[in-house]
Amino acid sequence: MQNKCGNTTARLYAVHRDPQSKSRGQISVEFIITLILLFLMFSVIVFISTQQKENIDFGADKIKAKTLLEKTSRAVNGIYLSGNGSETKITKNFDLDFGIEENTLRVEFGKGQFVSTSLLTKKIVLIQKDDASEIEIRNENGVIEIEEL
Repeated sequence: MQNKCGNTTARLYAVHRDPQSKSRGQISVEFIITLILLFLMFSVIVFISTQQKENIDFGADKIKAKTLLEKTSRAVNGIYLSGNGSETKITKNFDLDFGIEENTLRVEFGKGQFVSTSLLTKKIVLIQKDDASEIEIRNENGVIEIEEL
């Protein structure tokens, strides 16, 4: 069509839209939103589970350290009370480190964590070895020697 000025005008046609195409787009958006929400929920669950596992591992390590501490302190006090020349061996079931400070026995676990108990004597010598599986405790003239074997 031409108007009086000689310009061509474009005809505008109404675009017939299928009602289902709007529905398909809406379903796609809802699907993406649902996937995002599921991913967020999954991420939160994984984070919480990881924290709980770390707490459980810490508790288990602390129990192991307390068990070894009690077993060793009972043996040290028993050898001390038994007098010169007494000795005993105990099995070290866990790869944990000992420390002695005056009359306090410490068992270290985790990152800088430890459990401790007092002993009957301050005269204690600790002889440590890597990867020891046994501990020999002996009384040498009133000095308690704790040696990892």
